Amino acid sequence: MLEVESPKVRESFATSVALRPRETNVRQTRQEAVTSQLYETVQGTEVHSIHGDLLLDQEIVWINEQYKRELDNHEISINLMKVFGGSFGVRYFDS
Repeated sequence: MLEVESPKVRESFATSVALRPRETNVRQTRQEAVTSQLYETVQGTEVHSIHGDLLLDQEIVWINEQYKRELDNHEISINLMKVFGGSFGVRYFDS
């Protein structure tokens, strides 16, 4: 067993031992708060990432639709030029 020489040393040791559970609780509370904050940050980042992915998907769909409309318009223009181009003296190689 540990022999303690003076009452001051015994009191200091007793105080130190008594404070350990409180220090442990404070440390555990702080770790839980940090863990919670990190979890919220990760969740927020994930939500932003998913939202960004959805926006990019919408943008790709819009660009593809616009591209298809432009191709359709070009095809219509080419067909109109083939039909009416001869009346303006325009010749095409494929006709």
